[in-house]
Amino acid sequence: MTPSVTPSVFNNVPAGQHPRWVVAAYNEFEYTATGAWGTRLAPTAILQAGAHIEPLLPRYGELIGPSRLAVKTLVDNPLFDEPLRKASAHRERLLRVFNTTSSILASAEPMPKVLALGGEHSLTFATVSAYLDRRPKDENYRSLGNAPFVVVYLDAHTDLYPKYQDNPLSHASVAHRLLTELGVPVLQIGTRSFNPGWHALMYGDRYACAMWDERQTSIEHIFQTVFSLRHPVDFYISLDLDVLDPSVLRNVSCPEPGGMSYWDVLEVFRQCAYYGNIVGGDVVEMTVPPQQCGTLSADAMTAAQLAFHMMLAAELGEEYR
Repeated sequence: MTPSVTPSVFNNVPAGQHPRWVVAAYNEFEYTATGAWGTRLAPTAILQAGAHIEPLLPRYGELIGPSRLAVKTLVDNPLFDEPLRKASAHRERLLRVFNTTSSILASAEPMPKVLALGGEHSLTFATVSAYLDRRPKDENYRSLGNAPFVVVYLDAHTDLYPKYQDNPLSHASVAHRLLTELGVPVLQIGTRSFNPGWHALMYGDRYACAMWDERQTSIEHIFQTVFSLRHPVDFYISLDLDVLDPSVLRNVSCPEPGGMSYWDVLEVFRQCAYYGNIVGGDVVEMTVPPQQCGTLSADAMTAAQLAFHMMLAAELGEEYR
């Protein structure tokens, strides 16, 4: 991966200073996409939008600069050709994501945090795998409410297919793989579309899904219920942008109506910062129509702001509001 040289809130680390966050942008990550095409172009669009974010936030009365949020960007730019659509190439790319994430996490003390930009959702399995490799081997993940590490999974879909279109590496199988192959607890929020064949009971106490209904769903209540016994917990936030209502962010691979608002997602960040520590995350599944390539779109700006606020919530902790 190559460093980005464009100044922005995603690339503001002075020479000689270790970043608190590394934004890893994985271009051309589209092998298992099943809806609209264009996720392979999203990381570039989000990074370009980041150059337009003003880091002076009135609610904090200060400039959010490197002293508060030091970020470096790395960009993965493989040539897009036919082999990238083959399963063998996709496995190699997932291994590359795992190795890159592992290298970043081991690069400095204190350990940097990683925000991965996709691309479709299958990359999440690789980044979470790298995080688990850095954690104590004797951690107890049997119960979501008491686990030391939890994946908060913001998605319109459950992604619990053991295989989707005969592909176990599909973006529609990521949550299933996290629960069964890695054994990591998953809290799903924003879900509006279910696989009729799945059974939540098979995942035991490691899994909870909060069906989304903006008329009655309280994000604060979700966290109060799941984490009633407050204890130190590290959160990895996987943000599939189709969790948002299409009126907020239109161009995603698999849109679903009736979704979350921009402010709802920020409230999830706030709750994670209150109940524990945000240690990493990803932003995935935005698409870029050909006519928007190279332009600053509302979708890209929304995605960039959410990525920025995920990192900001992590650094400000309970100060985040």
